Amino acid sequence: MNATQAALTRNRPKGQPVQWKKSLNEIEEMVCRQTERHIRIIQTGRNTIRIEDKVGLDLFLEHVYDDGLLFGYRLPFGLNAIAKTAGKILAGRVRTKKLNWDAEKQQIRANLSVFGQIKPLFANHKLVSAEIDNNQLCLNFSPKETNP
Repeated sequence: MNATQAALTRNRPKGQPVQWKKSLNEIEEMVCRQTERHIRIIQTGRNTIRIEDKVGLDLFLEHVYDDGLLFGYRLPFGLNAIAKTAGKILAGRVRTKKLNWDAEKQQIRANLSVFGQIKPLFANHKLVSAEIDNNQLCLNFSPKETNP
């Protein structure tokens, strides 16, 4: 457990709401370190970002789950046809521990509970809302309900 994770678990009372904020630049740096690729993450509107790698991918926040976020995406027409074809070859979906891609629905689900930076928060909290604004990702957590 790194210092950030230890601080998250040590300084948060179990019954209190928690907010986690990171700038898109910080998230960009983390992704670049982990993937060893140079990508750019740019906010293009409220709850909308563009990820630039080999092609630009516009993502818009559609839904918040207890443990993750669902993004819709748009690709240019030609790339969209290729992605849908690839999705059909792969039975419509690609699932990894961190991301699920559904080409037919044009959605990507980020399973946040497995990301090391925020994994400790999910021990006693569930994600209740998220927002991308002012070049920041803000995640709001509430305590998990426990049975007596």
